[in-house]
Amino acid sequence: MNKFCSTYTKSVGFLLLFTAVAKLISITGRQGILGVEDPLLSLTYRQLLSVAGVLELLAAIFIIYGSNPRQKLITINFFSMAFLTYHLGIHFLGKEVTTHCPCLGRVTDQLHISQNLADLFIQFIIVYMFLGSVFLLVTACAKPELAMPASVKPGE
Repeated sequence: MNKFCSTYTKSVGFLLLFTAVAKLISITGRQGILGVEDPLLSLTYRQLLSVAGVLELLAAIFIIYGSNPRQKLITINFFSMAFLTYHLGIHFLGKEVTTHCPCLGRVTDQLHISQNLADLFIQFIIVYMFLGSVFLLVTACAKPELAMPASVKPGE
C-alpha cells in the first residue's frame, strides 16, 4: 500500500476512534436529549449513540490495524455513505426537526466547543471520508496489492 493511502486510512481510523469514544462517553450522561427519539430512526439518541459508537469503534480498530487496504477503503466508503444518508434524511425531514447533530454527544460541552463548530467538524469528516475513499478506490484498484485476487471473478 502506498504511503498516501496508508496515511489516509490511519487518519480516518483515528477520526472514527475519536467520534466513537465521544459517543460512548456521552451515553453515560444524564442530558435530556439522550431520551429524545431520533426523528429518522425511531431510536432514542442514547440507543443511537450506543449502536453508532460501538460500530465506529469496531470499524476504527479494523481500519487502523487491518491488513487489506481495499477492505479498509470499502469500510470507510460504507460508513461515509451511511453518515451521508443519515444527514440527508435529517435534512429532508426539515430544519424544525433538529438544529444540530448530536453526533459527538456531550463531549462538545466538556471541550467548550460550539455546536456550530462541532457540526462543521462532523461535515468535514464525512466529506473527507467519502471523497478520499472514492478517489483511492478508483485510482488504487488498478494497483496489484489493492486489486481483487486473480482467482476471484467479479459477480461471484
